[in-house]
Amino acid sequence: MAGTEQDQVSGKPHVVVIGGGIAGLAAAFRLRNEPVRVTVLEASSRLGGKLSVSEVAGVAVDEGAESLYANRRRTTGLIADAGLGEKIMSAGVTASAIWTRGEIRQQPDRQFMGVPCDMDDLARSGVVSAEGVERARQDLVLPSFDRDGDVSVADYVGGRFGQEVVDRLVEPFLAGVFSGRAADLSFEATLTPLAKAARTHVSLADAAGSLTPVLAEGQKPPPVRVATLDGGFGSLPPVLVREVLAAAPDASGAPTPPSGSSPGARAAGG
Repeated sequence: MAGTEQDQVSGKPHVVVIGGGIAGLAAAFRLRNEPVRVTVLEASSRLGGKLSVSEVAGVAVDEGAESLYANRRRTTGLIADAGLGEKIMSAGVTASAIWTRGEIRQQPDRQFMGVPCDMDDLARSGVVSAEGVERARQDLVLPSFDRDGDVSVADYVGGRFGQEVVDRLVEPFLAGVFSGRAADLSFEATLTPLAKAARTHVSLADAAGSLTPVLAEGQKPPPVRVATLDGGFGSLPPVLVREVLAAAPDASGAPTPPSGSSPGARAAGG
């Protein structure tokens, strides 16, 4: 959340960003070269939100979100603008698999961020039970869902395919990329291309299929481009803070606990 007011000293608009997680830091970073004064307020003692790195046996390990969907150019663009473009590392996998129902199973060949496109393909994968496949097939005959406002990924995808598809396919994908639960993540914000396609397709499987290549018999899909940063994804927030502070000659960044409250972090630039 951000608010603006006129700075009485400099005459610049004063933008206050409430929350120093990755969204708040990205907003401040985008404003660093604008003619405004920016203040980021964070209730906890550190900036970065769900992106954080700790050292385990001498190795940098992400505590929260550990990867990004590399096809999202806004994310990779932010990283490149912060000077970390050369540190983006592909996971280097040819296929992704999930431990489910007692063994490692390959994901369905045709799926969009865990949302299946082909029910026969879903059945062959064995990721969900026979009962789960039958429930998922109902998506093909269910009427269109009216979406008045935003809903969670779990509510929308589960409503179309059933909870088992959410638990065994969608949830594992989203957990690694977004460090969040499907029940808490916005369908519109998290699966934006699919949410848009779903408005022109009755079946969610058909909507997902419109976003994935049609494969010839025996052809395998291209690998999902999942990536992270050399040194951990949690190394991004400190760089954004450094760049925001460096853009302003009178900038400051230090913990400033309000009187009578828990410690908080505050970064100001402008």
